[in-house]
Amino acid sequence: MLPGDWAADAQRTRAVTIGAALAVALVGSGWTLESLPGAAPVLHRGAESVEPFGVVEELARGSSRTRAGRSAPGHWGSPTSD
Repeated sequence: MLPGDWAADAQRTRAVTIGAALAVALVGSGWTLESLPGAAPVLHRGAESVEPFGVVEELARGSSRTRAGRSAPGHWGSPTSD
């Protein structure tokens, strides 16, 4: 078992790695990346958009919301969509 600080660092490293992998997979599937300075990267395809690191954060928090239950239809992973 890792000491407390190491465990938190390892968890953050895993979350960043998974978010980056999700972004790469989406770009490989035809999504367009928008990455502005100081803003979270967002991927777009048609009317849909995804913030890959926000999606990973939601999953880590145990969120199980469906697309139909989101306040901003077509937008996934936005911290402001709660």
